[in-house]
Amino acid sequence: MGIVIRQSIKYSILSAFGSLIGALSVLFIYPLDLSLYGYANGINSLIVFSAPILGFSSNAILTKYFHSKSLNAGQTLSLSFVFTSLFSISLSLFVFFAQKPIFQILQKSGYNTLFLEENLFYILIGGIALAFISLLTNLSANFQRTVVPNLILNLGVKLVFPLLILGAYFAILSKTSVSWILITYYVLALLFLFFYTYKIGQKRDFSFEKFKFKSIPKSLFTFTFISGFTGVANLLASKLDILALAGFGSLEDIGKYSIVFFIASFIEIPMAGISSISAPIIAKHLEEKEYAELNQLLKKVSNTLFLSGTFLFVVLGSIFQNLGDISGHSELFNKGINVFLILGLAKLVDMVTSLNTHAISYSKLYHYNLYFVIISAIFNVFLTYFFTTKYGITGTALSILISITLFNLLKFILLKISFDLNPFSKVTFKILLILIILSSLNYWMQTNLNAFLELILKGSLSVILFLILLKIIKPIPEVDEKIFSKNGLLRNIFKKNYIRKNLGF
Repeated sequence: MGIVIRQSIKYSILSAFGSLIGALSVLFIYPLDLSLYGYANGINSLIVFSAPILGFSSNAILTKYFHSKSLNAGQTLSLSFVFTSLFSISLSLFVFFAQKPIFQILQKSGYNTLFLEENLFYILIGGIALAFISLLTNLSANFQRTVVPNLILNLGVKLVFPLLILGAYFAILSKTSVSWILITYYVLALLFLFFYTYKIGQKRDFSFEKFKFKSIPKSLFTFTFISGFTGVANLLASKLDILALAGFGSLEDIGKYSIVFFIASFIEIPMAGISSISAPIIAKHLEEKEYAELNQLLKKVSNTLFLSGTFLFVVLGSIFQNLGDISGHSELFNKGINVFLILGLAKLVDMVTSLNTHAISYSKLYHYNLYFVIISAIFNVFLTYFFTTKYGITGTALSILISITLFNLLKFILLKISFDLNPFSKVTFKILLILIILSSLNYWMQTNLNAFLELILKGSLSVILFLILLKIIKPIPEVDEKIFSKNGLLRNIFKKNYIRKNLGF
């Protein structure tokens, strides 16, 4: 668990730095031209959307079978690359040559396909590159290394994006150039990660190994196809937002929604690192049938993520509208507060149950993921269509919250019945109490001060109230010890080398 925490902390710090850069861009660069930002982020979001479809979730093979007795790690790596290549290239060719009838079907529902028609090539090329990047990221996670992939992919994109928007805004770059530079970055990131993981593998005497299709267990083929269809259905169940707005809204709607979504994404910063580094550990516990240890891991991660997510949700919620005043775009942020709150709740639901998907995916019950996401996908397609066309970006956010809640409820019931695994405990309800109290106080926390002073005051007050409730309620003893003890964070944060020694740097 130690390396999980250390890698997660480093991952979170890098993500926080990237998010800080992104936040400055969201406040002062992207609102300069919401349509332009909507165009660029629309392409990028659809690249992210298409990657699991094109790769058909073949990267999951690497995690599930890396510690398997039926294939060694090198053979598993080779097989993952072969499957990802076959799926991504064949599916891309199919979509490209069948785009006309596909678009005609979408148009019958009132969907405007112009954005997809103009940018399909960029989306497919970027999606193929990202499918392989996901594979290499999983390989790196099996080596218990997640920081560098995060640095290259997430932080890098946040650095490149504002430069592209500024370049296009000041007419230095054309829209076409923005698209080309974006997919070029993904291709370069793929090449870098290939050499990075290759060097790590050399240190561990690990590399590609030949395999015979006859030696591949039938269960792997079953797992691959079910995981692939599950991945596609999962996208339909929770990631239809930008795709819906691209056809039922406008580029400006995409820009507005993306800005609010980005701020809400701060809430899940702690989740990405700990989730990816925990996946191989979960697979190992399931392979060795260590259910008691797995249950403890689920609870610890759930409590840690729920507490950190609550803190970020409350603080960001308290200053959200002040951010608009400071950036000079108060109308955008005032209208977007409800979208933020809805998306924030969706993030919290996902965080508190974050490892349930891994626990099902790498167990003998992995096929249930497919059933659940199909149910959620069917609901979400109709929910997204209804709410987006009726309520715009607020409706899009609401459909995501409902779909994510339904999906996670189904997964929780399955794990509880099958393995008696439960991420919830008394700690969960203690943290929920903190969330309710602080959210209620935020609602009544209104002042008429200068926007910058009000942001500092409300943000600081939210942090202080959170710490007070943390001390009184004591949801997680280990956190209480780390923060309030004699050797804790509050008393020693400004001491030389304290951060480095305690965070593993």
